[in-house]
Amino acid sequence: MVSRRGRAGSARLLPFALLCLLGLGAIPASLSGQGPNAPQIKKTEDMEFGDVLAGASYRLDPLVDGAGSFEVDGSGGAEVLLVFILPLELVGPGGSTVPISFGDADAILSPERKDPQSGGRFDPRIPITYISPNNNGKAFVWLGGTVSPGFSVRAGEYEGTIVIEASYTGN
Repeated sequence: MVSRRGRAGSARLLPFALLCLLGLGAIPASLSGQGPNAPQIKKTEDMEFGDVLAGASYRLDPLVDGAGSFEVDGSGGAEVLLVFILPLELVGPGGSTVPISFGDADAILSPERKDPQSGGRFDPRIPITYISPNNNGKAFVWLGGTVSPGFSVRAGEYEGTIVIEASYTGN
């Protein structure tokens, strides 16, 4: 299993206001292929929420800058199963936490083309299967989500880890 950690965005206080900004993002991913001949997953971009106001939920759509992105390289024509193990919270200064959630349209899968507009949305909480393209075996995934920091959350950098497992189904 390959594990990568990224650096989260910086946090700062808004001048003339009592609201704090949270630097949320750079959610790294642990990527693993299940077995010696499993599809390989490569992270191409960390999730970056950037600065988020305390007390306000923020949804990162998988179509926009800051969405996490991954490339899956498998055998052409094989059925591939992707399983996402998603965090429930991000951890920051002094163990402070911010809830993170994922919904039914927070991921996009595009076999063959590295263009999220060409893909279909899916719920990353539910395993998904697809047929790996015959020409090169590559597929591309983009991931967004929603953070919901409370008013009393501490300003600072928050991070979490996403695990993606890929395997062939045998079909």
